Amino acid sequence: MIDSNNYSYCCYQNNNYKSIISFGMDPKGDCNELDYFVTVIKDDNAEIIQHKFQSLDAACNYANDKYSEIWQFRNMTLKEASSAGGCSTCVAH
Repeated sequence: MIDSNNYSYCCYQNNNYKSIISFGMDPKGDCNELDYFVTVIKDDNAEIIQHKFQSLDAACNYANDKYSEIWQFRNMTLKEASSAGGCSTCVAH
């Protein structure tokens, strides 16, 4: 499951779609408040849909409730066993 400790490097994946959690700030909002986003992207990083949350816990709960039963959980820091390797398939170390 995605939680506050692993949200920056874990996701749910289904074929060429990923559900990720990111954070940002509303330029018109309070500069001390972070917003969290659950976003579904395609392999080419094209955004499909995005939901905004005011807390990391709410974003994690949404992602887990929506995707954990139907999509595969992935830790993006780990290389897949089936990966052929090389620069084009590199993931964060």
